[in-house]
Amino acid sequence: MVEIRKLDDGVSVAGQPTEADFAEFARLGFRSVINNRPDGEDGAPGTEEEAVWAAKYGLEYRHLPMTAASLTAATVSDFGDALEEMPGPVLAHCRSGTRCSILWSIDAVGRRSEAVEDVLETTAAAGYDLSGQLPFILHYARQD
Repeated sequence: MVEIRKLDDGVSVAGQPTEADFAEFARLGFRSVINNRPDGEDGAPGTEEEAVWAAKYGLEYRHLPMTAASLTAATVSDFGDALEEMPGPVLAHCRSGTRCSILWSIDAVGRRSEAVEDVLETTAAAGYDLSGQLPFILHYARQD
């Protein structure tokens, strides 16, 4: 089972799940999955396969691929919109959960106006030290 790390009551993050993990997400009460991995990234099963798994276990699914090099204000906005539109709780995943945590942090600081210190404390408690990403987070949070 992939390790699930809770960021808040509505959002948790994880590394790359398997089909069995999708079944476990549903059993644990997650209602939606966001995939932040680009198709074809080392060993990622791909959007089509994950969409089938999500449907099989009654989970809403959205693919919002992102890398540090491909991140745009639109990606940030799409992630925030997904969190607002999809039934929760939501499980967001990428290779390790770090990209998802960055997107969540940008949304928390920008859209939800949470204190940066609180957001960094939350992600650190979940195992993601994003302090080195602070300029990046602030840059995109201010574009929202």
